[in-house]
Amino acid sequence: MIGLNMFVSPFKLFVGDLNYFKIDTNEQLGDEIRSYFQNPTTAHLWKLGTRRQTTTHALRFTESIHLRSLKDFYTGITTIESNQLTEIVEQPLVNEYIFKKTISWFEQALLNTGASKVEFGRIFISKLAANSIIDAHVDSGKYFSYYDRFHFTVTAADKNVFIIKDEECILNRDSLYWVNNHVTHWLENRSNEDRINFILDARLS
Repeated sequence: MIGLNMFVSPFKLFVGDLNYFKIDTNEQLGDEIRSYFQNPTTAHLWKLGTRRQTTTHALRFTESIHLRSLKDFYTGITTIESNQLTEIVEQPLVNEYIFKKTISWFEQALLNTGASKVEFGRIFISKLAANSIIDAHVDSGKYFSYYDRFHFTVTAADKNVFIIKDEECILNRDSLYWVNNHVTHWLENRSNEDRINFILDARLS
């Protein structure tokens, strides 16, 4: 675990040369999440919101379950005047026990780094299909300049390749990582298993 007070950068808390680092691990939580998604009754959740993968070509092989989203995510209506930083809408699923427990652990893990406050943005679960890719891209704009991005890896076979700025990054299962999404990054799942991970955006202070 790395204290956040070690990092100083033009955007929030992290030095420019880091592409990722591990914050904490929780194997018990990982087991519970995997068990949840192995239940056939949860399969329909991946079909509730498809806008992310249908509007962004790089994400065309993904599916996602949204727990916290920008207000315009479901309406599809974006105005210049809208506050894209704070207009976050919690979806009803966020109140399901496993998701409440997961988000609570995320918050505590981030506070344990030395932060005094965690302000969450979007939180969603992403699934990348077996033998598919997420194309190289950079997350930019007002929203991404405000929040940092964190990943909690739920399933990841050995043949998953995650590249951030030409560095092959190993995100171990059951672990929470900060990742630098401000530079070019891409993912290739060369395995026969879907890759599932929580993606959370948060601003720490």
